[in-house]
Amino acid sequence: APAAAKSRLLTSPHPRAQASSCEPCVAAARAALDGVGSGEAAVARHLQGQVGRTHRVLMETPRMGRTEQFAEVVFAADQPEGQIVDAAISGVSGSQLVAG
Repeated sequence: APAAAKSRLLTSPHPRAQASSCEPCVAAARAALDGVGSGEAAVARHLQGQVGRTHRVLMETPRMGRTEQFAEVVFAADQPEGQIVDAAISGVSGSQLVAG
């Protein structure tokens, strides 16, 4: 959330409560806003944790497939489409694993 909007949300009184009794609401909102983006960080940590591992990958196209956990894996060379291949994960590119 943009900083101004985040500030307004955290300082606005709850519509059905007095400002003095709204501290739990503000605390909950602050905790929720602090968690924004943490899902992306968790995905990045998960993907990095796959480097060096071997996964079974179902090939959706000749150069892209998905692991059993649904992570996308890209390949430099064509693989048999519709087949499951074993892939050693050598890196991460954006939101995709790289086989190599």
